[in-house]
Amino acid sequence: MGGQFPPDWGWSVCSGLQLKSYWFRGGQFHPDLGGQFDRILQQEHKEYLTEVVASDFVIDAAFLWLCKKRQDWSPNNDVWNLRINWNTIKPAIQQTLLSGTYRFDALQEITTNHEVIELWSARDALVLKAISIVLGEHLKSNISDRCYHFKGNGGAKLAVKEAKMAMNSTSHLMKSDIKGYYANIDHAILFDQLQKLIDDNKILALLRGYLKRVVYCGYYKVVRKGISLGCSLSPLMGAIYLSQLDQAMQKLNVFYARFMDDWIIIAPTKWKLRKAINLTNQLLVKLKLKQHPDKTYIGKASKGVDFLGFHITPYITEIAALSIIRMKHNIVRLYEQNTSIERIGQYFKNWSKWFNILVVNDFVLSLGMALQLAVTYKKELLTDLLCLVMFGVDLNFNINIDFHGKLPGVYYE
Repeated sequence: MGGQFPPDWGWSVCSGLQLKSYWFRGGQFHPDLGGQFDRILQQEHKEYLTEVVASDFVIDAAFLWLCKKRQDWSPNNDVWNLRINWNTIKPAIQQTLLSGTYRFDALQEITTNHEVIELWSARDALVLKAISIVLGEHLKSNISDRCYHFKGNGGAKLAVKEAKMAMNSTSHLMKSDIKGYYANIDHAILFDQLQKLIDDNKILALLRGYLKRVVYCGYYKVVRKGISLGCSLSPLMGAIYLSQLDQAMQKLNVFYARFMDDWIIIAPTKWKLRKAINLTNQLLVKLKLKQHPDKTYIGKASKGVDFLGFHITPYITEIAALSIIRMKHNIVRLYEQNTSIERIGQYFKNWSKWFNILVVNDFVLSLGMALQLAVTYKKELLTDLLCLVMFGVDLNFNINIDFHGKLPGVYYE
């Protein structure tokens, strides 16, 4: 293929890779070598995981992922040097991985309006992606099917759908999440969990470096608590850290679903829910985590609960009011930052698509939401954006939607 992606992928890299060895699924690249990947993972000798991580097909898959992920990054970012010199950098990375001498560089700390992000170098991001590909396959049997953010477990929408199906008018529930989950993961506890699951000292050494990392923020500091936000390996680590909670809930006669650090427990009786809550509290103390007091709800299912952006009751599923408020604020914030019309339009389009799939099946409701949003904030540019760029309709089209409550677009059984 001469290093070119198929036309419908819309991008290319100068790598000389044979792309027929890879396929794209859910935003991730996965090796597809006729079962070779699975056969290698079934080997029993020590350090076989290191060999898989350093193999051509995993390293190349990670490289393709990195090129896609950072294709719009600054011309000064080191990803471009890695792409240009890939043919010489790749064997150097493989050699240091196999010899156990690979070390992560200091991360760069970037502060945005809403969060602090630790930026890995392009080379380190590639290696971490390769590790996540291999460990994702190696550890999948240790991840509960109730952990919905893990690849292959259905995602947030299936969690919401099954939670709604588990409810009835007499059910009792608890919904909660962890306060500062990533930032409060204890390194010693997580590494002890990983040691029980991975029998490869070189991989464990890399994981230790991933945890106890050095960050540059005007000065150098060693991070001794928490995992990196925005790293491709972190979702897997987040799944593993709360795996004890997943296993404990599955032994009880309750419905349980978790998406990263958001979880819901639905029980047929009040005392069964109380038993589940007591066990949850004990495990969180053991893991040195705390529930978020403002995001914890305990009560009757008939009153409904917000979960993963939706409001669910035994009878109805709809978009949570808070999700709509956040969407409005994000669009106004983008507008005030002089963000391009196309980018704001793409944000709203993606948001609408996410909720339309499960909840709002009527395109007219999305159109009405766009018009009402523009009117509410009196942004002439937003009116042009949401109507002309995204929908291409006449501004005189009028729909009445009450934005003080929840959207009237709902999903009924």
